[in-house]
Amino acid sequence: IYDIDQDGYNEVLCVMDKEFRILAGSNGKIKNSFKLPDENAHDCIIIANLTGNEEAQDIILKNRYSKLWAVDNNFKQLWIYEGNVGHYPWPYDFNKDGFDEIVAGYDFLDHNGKKIWSCKNLDDHADCIWIGNVSSSTGDEVDIVIGGSVTVLYDWHGSELWRYEGSVESQHVALGRFCHDRDE
Repeated sequence: IYDIDQDGYNEVLCVMDKEFRILAGSNGKIKNSFKLPDENAHDCIIIANLTGNEEAQDIILKNRYSKLWAVDNNFKQLWIYEGNVGHYPWPYDFNKDGFDEIVAGYDFLDHNGKKIWSCKNLDDHADCIWIGNVSSSTGDEVDIVIGGSVTVLYDWHGSELWRYEGSVESQHVALGRFCHDRDE
């Protein structure tokens, strides 16, 4: 559910009958539909800002674990990426340039789909990714938490900050200050 056309009303973005569809949130009527870039490009739908719009209007689709397709809001293909992309890639403008970078599984991509760096010594695939301020006391930097075969914290430049080997296929992580009486 997202206002993909920025008309002030939410749409429902979905894959139905082998098409990507944009449905009016108010009544479910089809506002637009597009041919999928691949018959398997339906594992998840990610909204990102890859083209530098004021609001995120680009779409990333993926298959089950190995390929991403990035398109603009008119479904013009921007790029394709092949790799170990995990369950749900995460867009975020880490360098504050107006374009989202993408954490795709264990790989960090720029807004053009070029791999910048990869996590080291991780098996299987990324089950969960979360972005937030974990290591910075100033609040200026955000980190990347990835759960999979282990749980790791990376800074967005590609340095591993810590690793917890005791997790068993961490399917979800949650970042927050859960103990308000502690400074750490």
